Amino acid sequence: MNWDQFQCEVYEWSVDNFGDQSYINPLLGIIEEIGEYWETYENGDVEDRKDAIADCLVFMADFTARKEIKMSLVIQCADEWNSQSFASASVQSIILVGRLCHYVLKDNQGIRSDGVTQDHLITCLGDVVHYCKSRSSLVLYDELLEQIVLPVWNKVKKRDWKKNTQDGIIT
Repeated sequence: MNWDQFQCEVYEWSVDNFGDQSYINPLLGIIEEIGEYWETYENGDVEDRKDAIADCLVFMADFTARKEIKMSLVIQCADEWNSQSFASASVQSIILVGRLCHYVLKDNQGIRSDGVTQDHLITCLGDVVHYCKSRSSLVLYDELLEQIVLPVWNKVKKRDWKKNTQDGIIT
């Protein structure tokens, strides 16, 4: 899969549907989908978990486009991920969301520019991708990640939120 092409498609679709929105909105989408993953984890629905992972990466493609970060760099970073010790997967998700928010907040506020760089953000996003890949036994390699993302993206990109603000589906 060409992740940069995927990123361009998602960005174009997002601009068509939501205009020139702040990068904060897709960031909130990433966080929402991590929460949705844990909600679906509780009920045991594998398809809903796969959907949450895919939606997280759709939001990430939009976020990285708006931050002018190549999605391929994030995927590469995820592939180079070095194992870290966390108490549990749920704790790991909270830590990753906290780091992601930290980097975006400091960048948005224009403070601590000496300590928070785009490389930090790319690494953090790579950690989130790695987390998504590791959360399901079905998601171990990029090829399988693509098998989860593409079908969901093919449904999402058909939605037109301007014509139908309830669910985006056009009949």
